[in-house]
Amino acid sequence: MTKIINATALAQLVTSGEFPLTPLEADGPTPADTWPVKFQKLFEDLFGDIALIATQLSGMYSEVASIAALQALTGADRVDKKLYFVPHVGFFRYDAANTTGALTNRVIVPSDNVGRYVNALNSVIGATSGLARLNSSGQVVDAAGNVVGSGSTFDPTKYQYYDFSGGVVSSVVSGSIFQGGSNGATGAGVASIDARNGTYDGGVVLNSGTTTTGRGSIAAGPGGSTHANVILGTRRRRVGWVARIPTASDGTDTFRARFGWMDTADGVTDGLWGEYSTADGTANWRLVASAGGVTETVTSTTAVAIGTDLLVEVEVNADGSQGLLFVNGVQVASVGGTRIPKGAAQATGYVVTIRKSAGTNNRTIELYDARVISY
Repeated sequence: MTKIINATALAQLVTSGEFPLTPLEADGPTPADTWPVKFQKLFEDLFGDIALIATQLSGMYSEVASIAALQALTGADRVDKKLYFVPHVGFFRYDAANTTGALTNRVIVPSDNVGRYVNALNSVIGATSGLARLNSSGQVVDAAGNVVGSGSTFDPTKYQYYDFSGGVVSSVVSGSIFQGGSNGATGAGVASIDARNGTYDGGVVLNSGTTTTGRGSIAAGPGGSTHANVILGTRRRRVGWVARIPTASDGTDTFRARFGWMDTADGVTDGLWGEYSTADGTANWRLVASAGGVTETVTSTTAVAIGTDLLVEVEVNADGSQGLLFVNGVQVASVGGTRIPKGAAQATGYVVTIRKSAGTNNRTIELYDARVISY
């Protein structure tokens, strides 16, 4: 059996006065998804008084024994706009799209995420089957790999992350805390870009310009050619951008695009970044680590989708022993810690850059949301 708490019941719980914290609005696309969220107390300290929470949750959930039963839920019990909890660090809220039926305003509790926190939650509400899984096509699947709802998929580029464990999280329009730069080539640099649709706010476009070696970039901080506002290897960090590369690097107009941590936009000495480049003969994503100017490059099997909104994220673990590259929420490459810069002597910074190596046509990267998480 899997027990699923509906949004109305959960709203009763979090507004009951038992957890009187400042509300955080769950900024969803519909009014039904804007009820206040006060989960900090709920998920702190292993849920505190589990007996109290069990009492509060009593009778506030629907129970299903099969995927078919889950699909058959109707009315207030229908499933969509899921909140997936990762209690030891916070939770993700994903927007789900379903082409075969309406699924709305639900909380599905995964039983397989992380350790004792999830086990404690399971003991409270009796969840026995985790639904917090995606297959390689981005479809929501159960523990056996069965698709939960025909045509139901997550779009990992449409999420909000809420962290209640002492970490720091931000989600900003690219360019609002980043400064633009170029190498002075004709037409190179950064310009603002309007919102292209209702999904993402406007951001910036990085232009390579028409000069063969033109470069455009953004970096966090007040500008300058070098960046040293991040020290890796001290805590877990993740940085990501919603980006779009409109035109491929094609051998005539050849360029590279980099996203992540770099101490400079050109000639990087210390950094960890995801890269699109055809220099190795493929159009696949690459993950590059560089410490002291010595690099290690891992080429993935995932091709860069040109002309598509992509969430490109780079993560490093707390001790700097592993770096990861994610595209649309899916890990595509990893690298060991040998070439990951660590310590103040190898400080780096948040940078996105495009650099041409051939051709006379301007090439661009469009940047929308920027996300920075550390914990």
